[in-house]
Amino acid sequence: MIEKIKSIKKIAVFDDFDWDSSVKDKNGNVLTFKKINVLYGRNYSGKTTLSRIIRALETGKISDKYDSAKIFEVIVDGNPVKHDNPTNHTKTIRVFNEDFVRDNLSFPYNDDGNISSFAVLGEDNNTIQTQIDNINNELGKNVEGEEKTGLYKDQEVKDSEYKNANDAYKNANTRLESLLRAKATEDKQHSIKYNSALYGDQNYSLPKLKSEIEQVLQDTYIPISNEKKEELKHLLKEDEKADVSLLMSPNTALSEIANKVKKLVEEKIVQKEKIEEFVNADLINWAKRGKELHKQGDKCAFCGNPITSDRWTLLNNFFDDTQKKLEEDIDSLIGEITNVRSNIDALSIDKNLFYSTFHTQLDGLSVQSLKENIMKSLDSLKEQLQSKKDDLFGTKTFIPVTDYTNDLESFSKGYNEIVAQNNQFTKELKGKRAEAQTSLRLYEIYNFVGTIDYKGSQDNIRQLEAQKNAKETEKENVDFQIKSKEDEVEQLKAKMNDEQKGAEKVKEYLSEFFGQLHLSLRAEKENETDKSYKFFILRDGNPAYNLSEGECNMIAFCYFMAKLEDVSTQGKKPIIWIDDPISSLDSNHIFCVYSLIHKKIVADDNFEQLFISTHNLNFLKYLKRLSNNKLFFIISRQDKKSIIEKMPRYMEEYVTEFNYLFKQIYDCANLVQVDDTNYTKFYNFGNNARKFLEIFLYYKYPDMYNQNREEDAQRERRKLFFGDGIEPIYTNRLVNEYSHLCGTFERGESLVDVPEMKTIAQLILDKIKEKDEQQYNALVNSIS
Repeated sequence: MIEKIKSIKKIAVFDDFDWDSSVKDKNGNVLTFKKINVLYGRNYSGKTTLSRIIRALETGKISDKYDSAKIFEVIVDGNPVKHDNPTNHTKTIRVFNEDFVRDNLSFPYNDDGNISSFAVLGEDNNTIQTQIDNINNELGKNVEGEEKTGLYKDQEVKDSEYKNANDAYKNANTRLESLLRAKATEDKQHSIKYNSALYGDQNYSLPKLKSEIEQVLQDTYIPISNEKKEELKHLLKEDEKADVSLLMSPNTALSEIANKVKKLVEEKIVQKEKIEEFVNADLINWAKRGKELHKQGDKCAFCGNPITSDRWTLLNNFFDDTQKKLEEDIDSLIGEITNVRSNIDALSIDKNLFYSTFHTQLDGLSVQSLKENIMKSLDSLKEQLQSKKDDLFGTKTFIPVTDYTNDLESFSKGYNEIVAQNNQFTKELKGKRAEAQTSLRLYEIYNFVGTIDYKGSQDNIRQLEAQKNAKETEKENVDFQIKSKEDEVEQLKAKMNDEQKGAEKVKEYLSEFFGQLHLSLRAEKENETDKSYKFFILRDGNPAYNLSEGECNMIAFCYFMAKLEDVSTQGKKPIIWIDDPISSLDSNHIFCVYSLIHKKIVADDNFEQLFISTHNLNFLKYLKRLSNNKLFFIISRQDKKSIIEKMPRYMEEYVTEFNYLFKQIYDCANLVQVDDTNYTKFYNFGNNARKFLEIFLYYKYPDMYNQNREEDAQRERRKLFFGDGIEPIYTNRLVNEYSHLCGTFERGESLVDVPEMKTIAQLILDKIKEKDEQQYNALVNSIS
């Protein structure tokens, strides 16, 4: 079923039509076509354009009369059918419009023209018909709204099974794809693309994710540890560091110093003079200090007695140069040890100079422990020297210390190796970051595929795909069987074709519905060897020429109706579009057209959907009698553009021109502002008001009749209705000037006077209300 003409762009008066914006009920709900659809529109509103769009769905191309792009979209059974592929549907469509007439009947344009033939089923084909019946029994019943049987039932079952299998496959695939898209790009909080600082690649995409999923699923992939993950994340936060200087290992020469200390500590001094009072080292040191504080000739600062020359000689002999030299050597070596100790104490590692990846190695050097051990040895040597200095004459034994020179050299070597690695790391930092991001990304993907059970989902999808393919094969097998049998039926029907029967069907309709007994069609072969036929029009058995326009239209429409029973349409329920079939027909023949449509299409219910367009209000009145499952539309043209709308209630329920004309007058009287969307109401106002007053006043004053001059009678009716005031003057001007240009040619050289139109429209309404308020209210209610 055609649900709606969703959009039309750049086709004749439909410039940018959008169904959902225009075709709504009073509550704003979008409407769709029903089984029977009636479209009313004045001439040049776009009725034929709509029929050409639908005919494109039948023929595969739209009329070449349009110069523009010709863009349209029609919704058929929920699916879009567009201008670039108009036959992308399974419907049987038959359209009657002027293009159909031009393609099939040349006589309206050429007195010698003929008509394309069509065939209906012939007679005396019982054997073939039996074959067809047998095949149709295998095919079964395929009627919309009824339960299917035979192969059509099998097809329905297989279609359903395939649809369910396909939906299950698509849903599983869609779910997995949705998870992958979210991880790759769509989840702005957790996707790889939106975490490029951590995972790299601002242009990450779904194909890249799928490729790397395959990579982490390989047995060769080894995921990183959580510790390594944190290390890599910390690395990405690192700034580029300056090069670190190599360490010049402090030259402790601990063994050499120890040897010097041993020599000094164990050195013995021979006393040249012995002073009995110097019984211990403290007294010796006290005397030594006193000697340094006094000069020869001084008195003793302690006891106040003079220091004799003999005493000075004795002291000088006791504290000789050997003793002095030993002290100096000890002080010098203590100074050397102090310097070495200072160098060792300054030894440290500033980890801030290094990248975090090297911090663990630096900690492994244990520099603090090494410093403490070296300091301990140096302090021991220093203490032994100091002890010797304090007791130069005493006998000392050297206490050996541990030599950590090799450990210090190992430390220096290890430290410098880390420095070299760190400095090289600076040069390679960009690449290291890229490697870290890749490792982190692959590890994240590895965890992701485990979380969503990617392997299990893939296995399930492959299983569902296999089931879908199996059901599709079963469905295609049934489809092929049905297509083969339907083709066989068509081939058998072709053997039963009878073109003469087609001509007789047209004659039957002309006679039964239009009373045209003298007009008929005859089927004739193109030539003796050719199997093709043409139809020719006869009047009383002779070739018919100079057909009236009404006769042409009758024949054309009967031809279309008969063609609905041709071999290519019979047995199908087509979608039928009939465009304005009553052109140039009198009122009696208008009813005949309606009767033919009602009996042969609607009453037989031999159609899926019916569309009828018309410009004639009398024909519209008859179309109201069709079945209840119908919907009325109006094609409204505003300036150069047309739209489709739901037909107003006053037209749908009160189908007379009288109601319509009253509404036009009512609208003109009540328009607040004139713009491009409504100005045509004023240009048509003269004719609309004239016709309304003719009808209204004729039935109000039926006794006022002028046999010789109806125009005088109308003028008298207006005078009687409006009185002797200014009103009849205005209305007479309306009738004579605004509904005609003859005699007042200058009227056509200027625009209509809108205020005057509103005044006259309001005058007419006021006078009707004054004379007969009950009828006035009824008229207003009929259009509201």
